[in-house]
This record gives sequence, C-alpha cells and structure tokens, in this order.
Amino acid sequence: MTLSGANTYSGNTLVSAGTLTVNNNLALQNSAFDTSGAGTLSLSAGVTTPTFGGLIGSANLTMPSTVTAFTLNPLSGVTNTYSALSAAARS
Repeated sequence: MTLSGANTYSGNTLVSAGTLTVNNNLALQNSAFDTSGAGTLSLSAGVTTPTFGGLIGSANLTMPSTVTAFTLNPLSGVTNTYSALSAAARS
C-alpha cells in the first residue's frame, strides 16, 4: 500500500505484513506508528522531514539516510508509549 497525500487519519498505523510506502511527509501526521508489526515501513526519497502522530511499540525505527528530521505530533490528550531507538541509517 502507498500513501501519497497528506492524511487526516488519526488511528494507529500497524504494518502487520508487506510494505507500507509513504510518499508524503504528512501521510502519517495524525497517526501513531506502531513498530510492533512484522511488515515494513518504507519512506520514499522525497520524504525528508516526515511527521508522525506518535510512536508506539518497542521495536527500533530506522529512517533512511535521506531523512534530515522527523516530528512527533501526538494529538491532544493522547499518550503514546515507545521504548526503543529511533535512528537514521547513514552510509
């Protein structure tokens, strides 16, 4: 599945299988990304400053080297628990 536009979906996003490709910095702006899924999150080369509605889970989240910054934007009154590392893959 590919998300190409800014999205207003506010539920959690879990990739349980396959690949979710993000082609827009704001595709997950209101959605907390759950790192516990067996699937893969893929950010296209044009996604350099993604915004997530939060992070959930305990698996590491690795950003491609094209990401220069990322923003966590939890909704008002929402608490997300994340207990792993977030890092950019640098080559």
